Amino acid sequence: MKNLFLIITVLFSLQTFGQETITETNNTSDKKNQFSNNIIPTAEDILVNESYDPIVGNLLSDNILFAYSFDGKLKAYDLDKEEEIWSFRSKDSVKGTTSNRFTIDRGIIYIPFENGEIYAVNGLTGKAFWKSKIGFIDNKIILWGQKPPIFNNKVYFTSINKNVYALNTKNGELEWNYKLAYKFNQHPFLLSHDMLFVPNAPYVYNFDAETGKPLYQRGFKKAMYSTPASNSKYIYVANESDILFALKPENLDIIWEFTIEDNQYNIDEKLKADAHYVYLATWSNPTPNIASVYCLKDVNGEKKWKTDFKDDNIQYIDIYNNSIYGYTEKGLFFELDKNTGKIIQKVALNYLPVSNLELYNKDNLLYYAKEGIIKLNLKTTQESILFSVDKPTISDTNSYIKISNNVD
Repeated sequence: MKNLFLIITVLFSLQTFGQETITETNNTSDKKNQFSNNIIPTAEDILVNESYDPIVGNLLSDNILFAYSFDGKLKAYDLDKEEEIWSFRSKDSVKGTTSNRFTIDRGIIYIPFENGEIYAVNGLTGKAFWKSKIGFIDNKIILWGQKPPIFNNKVYFTSINKNVYALNTKNGELEWNYKLAYKFNQHPFLLSHDMLFVPNAPYVYNFDAETGKPLYQRGFKKAMYSTPASNSKYIYVANESDILFALKPENLDIIWEFTIEDNQYNIDEKLKADAHYVYLATWSNPTPNIASVYCLKDVNGEKKWKTDFKDDNIQYIDIYNNSIYGYTEKGLFFELDKNTGKIIQKVALNYLPVSNLELYNKDNLLYYAKEGIIKLNLKTTQESILFSVDKPTISDTNSYIKISNNVD
């Protein structure tokens, strides 16, 4: 059968560094996926789906904790009653999360698994509304490091088979897809300004989120292995070593760049932005063996403050009100004043975090450790195991938790 499909020509410069417009002709055979450069699927990148029940949005109760643990299970806990409500996992064999995370929208949990399965799960009952599967190949990692953004009834993923996928949130059907240059899609990408911003080895792409139309592709001298951040002005993304770039959202022009100090590297996912500033954290090299948290002015990348941590690496940071919370590789929890970088408190943790930090209330935060869900009292600095794990072993050091009260 003869198929009419779009051939998108990506213009690569002889040198990787540079920005190119991605040119296209419309694929008239599929108006819903008219800008795709990968219309004819293979066994590796085809998407199939099945629906179980009509999807219905829910109003989640307060104080429900959802935890995607390192063993590949999603669980819901009632924090008031301190009991497990339900548990869910992929039907096929899954070894771990592979750093995948879930997104909650209107009480529905959209969760990717490493084997390429994606589910829409009822946040009240733990029952699946639909399931989609990328590829017919088993025992292979397909989805890695995903935290799917949602926009206008679409949920988005990038995969190890090089594709960006937009799925319909109601039934899991394919809305559009696009094949990238490389398979290295192990970081969450960004939805901002009604566009997707996707780092892909030495490139950063932007797409119209609604239609999937590819807009620009900027090349860099090093791989862009980081999770982008944004505010109303710019998109911020770092390379794999020591440079942060501020990009114009519309065309990916470089506005400014900042090189981190003291022989540091690995910004990775430790990159946040608010209305006027950009915050990032680093790992240290043996000389001088200092890791730091930085605050930069968003308009020009000028450093406002820098807070150092000796003989350690910073694993995580996030912004909570007027503070920056984070922890280090050696298990040191810290709170910084967001405006000055001054250390408000430090706590040497007994249970090493392997997840994000979730603020439970003004006095307590939660995190995942190999022993289970840990509660840290910010006033007394005491830790307690809120929910234990039967077999405290770690196959993947990245878990993810979310409290229903904190869902946007």
